[in-house]
Amino acid sequence: MVKSTYLENDNELLYLIKNHDEEALELMFKKYENLILSKIQKYHFPKSHKEDYLQEGRIVLLRAIETYKEEFDKTFTRYFELLLQNRFNTLYQKNKKYQNHIVLVEVEKIDVDNKKEEVLPKLQDVKLDTLSFLEKEVFKYHFLENHNIDETSNHLNISNKQVYNTIQRIKNKLQLVVKNKNI
Repeated sequence: MVKSTYLENDNELLYLIKNHDEEALELMFKKYENLILSKIQKYHFPKSHKEDYLQEGRIVLLRAIETYKEEFDKTFTRYFELLLQNRFNTLYQKNKKYQNHIVLVEVEKIDVDNKKEEVLPKLQDVKLDTLSFLEKEVFKYHFLENHNIDETSNHLNISNKQVYNTIQRIKNKLQLVVKNKNI
């Protein structure tokens, strides 16, 4: 059983966690949740993926707990913060190609076969009506839902080459619109 006096002492919590105290691990998660959330905000990760990035932060916290040694020249908090920053830097770089620095705001309803369906978000100060129907579909599945090229081509029943070409057209059109709007 973890006493509340240990709540502030990382070394005591680390000791208890290494001795398989589940309550101490939960306290550690609660203690560092705000730090993880502040890093998520700093990197401007999509709000829709907040839980995913929070989970990534918890995984990094577990790794920090497993690898931290008191001989380090850093406190546990600083050590964890460095590991978290490195992980989020990596995730940011991986996702950067999909972000295009455009702010998503609300969902546009598009009439598909006389049904109103939520197909893709409107972009603040950017019009997507320059995209064809196919480009909108590829944008939805590849960029918004993060499907890979094969999944997108299978879902839309088109070749991988068509998906690659469509992605290039989308990027070109959006870059042109973004440059014209000075976003």
